[in-house]
Amino acid sequence: MSSTATAVTVTGVRSGDDASRTRLVLDLDGTAPEIDAPEHASDQVLTVGLPRYRLGPGVTAEIASVGRLIQGRFEDRGDDGIRLVLRPNRSCALRCFALESPPRLVIDVIDAPPEPHAGETSVAPRTDAEEAPAPAEAASPPTDELPDERTPIEAAPGPKRSGPRIVVIDAGHGGEDPGATGPGVREKDVCLDVARRLHKELAGREGIYPILTRSRDVLLPLRSRMALAEDADADLFVSIHVNAAATKNAQGAEVFFLSIRGASDEAAHEVAAYENEAGVAGDGDAQLSGSEIPFSLSLRQSDTLLRSSRAAEVVLDLLVERELARNRGVRQANFAVLRSYQVPSILVELGFVSSPIDRENLASADHRGRLAKALADGVVRYFSQYAPLRRGDEP
Repeated sequence: MSSTATAVTVTGVRSGDDASRTRLVLDLDGTAPEIDAPEHASDQVLTVGLPRYRLGPGVTAEIASVGRLIQGRFEDRGDDGIRLVLRPNRSCALRCFALESPPRLVIDVIDAPPEPHAGETSVAPRTDAEEAPAPAEAASPPTDELPDERTPIEAAPGPKRSGPRIVVIDAGHGGEDPGATGPGVREKDVCLDVARRLHKELAGREGIYPILTRSRDVLLPLRSRMALAEDADADLFVSIHVNAAATKNAQGAEVFFLSIRGASDEAAHEVAAYENEAGVAGDGDAQLSGSEIPFSLSLRQSDTLLRSSRAAEVVLDLLVERELARNRGVRQANFAVLRSYQVPSILVELGFVSSPIDRENLASADHRGRLAKALADGVVRYFSQYAPLRRGDEP
């Protein structure tokens, strides 16, 4: 039997960078198998063998420049799976570990330690925030791929601001656009009800000021929803939606953040295409191509994407922890409503109207209330762990 017979599929690749590392996250469709020990193929190349992995059909083999990486690529090795080849822009080392719920493999590119003197042994640097396992050992990895409050994000320079954190809540669809529909359930109604409940929840939290893009049954242009968040100098934008599928078996919640290089998988691409098209009636720019997104991945823009990914992880984790939905993972797609270089933004798909189980839950006022409570708690947790406080003007 070949080593790929029981291989897992890489369904998406995400990247981010901060002061301590450049991180690649490989989203998987099953538990991460063991990997080969990372190697220094040369002074300019780092490699790691993934013998029981394969790339999904929607995943590109190329990895664009980010942080410490000039570029990277996945090489097909046939029965031996795939190999990840990375070209760093400085002397670096690799640190790898697996995570579950959802399954993923995390690969950190870290600055290499100085060359040891004679008789000394070179080891990867460790920080107070996390003990780094040696790549080839079965040491205990961190319990979460995201740094905790002791390892703050290296934020890009931003405006000096004071006052509460501003959260813009966007209820998807509305007016003549009902969104996804099922027997007795319309997406626009569920979105508006959950958005209102979330607004009430957050209004009761100290230091948070929520804003609704719509408080009634109207259709807003997609760009105007994000423009409101940018004009308000918001700290987070949360767009609420409900999904649908051709099969009744599709079930659960998923949270998206923006991809500027394509969707993390074909399903994510289809969801984004549907949601973008849905806003055409009220938005002439809803079909902007990826090349028109105002992203050059400057420091602040990269920081915004990184914060968006962390907000998505935190919110989805709470929905799953409280057994409000099955975990369909965090994904990336080119949603028109998420296109901002300054406001961390997520789009939450609460469930499927095409699923009898999800549809019954979404039709329940009690369930919608618990969804809103979990979303509010997720927003608060994101702020407490990964977002800096607003700063008053300095004298």
